[in-house]
Amino acid sequence: MNRTPYPTDLTDRQWTPIAPHLPKPKPGGRTPKYTRRQMVNAIPYQARNGCVWPAPPCELPLPQIVFHYFRRWQADDTWDPGSTMPST
Repeated sequence: MNRTPYPTDLTDRQWTPIAPHLPKPKPGGRTPKYTRRQMVNAIPYQARNGCVWPAPPCELPLPQIVFHYFRRWQADDTWDPGSTMPST
């Protein structure tokens, strides 16, 4: 989906070093509806704007999916729990 970028979206320059550190989708599962980049962009949007998880703009991935990945990535140390950005 094409949309106007938010100020919290990563630039290509910011995304490039982060992308290889994110876990790949599990083999044999469904094709992901959202890209890893869409997920990563949604998390800082939530953190910066202070909106509750169920209230992001409709063009971002579904809140329950974003929160699921956020918590999974925190648990496996992909995402630094004290940061709004992934660990690299």
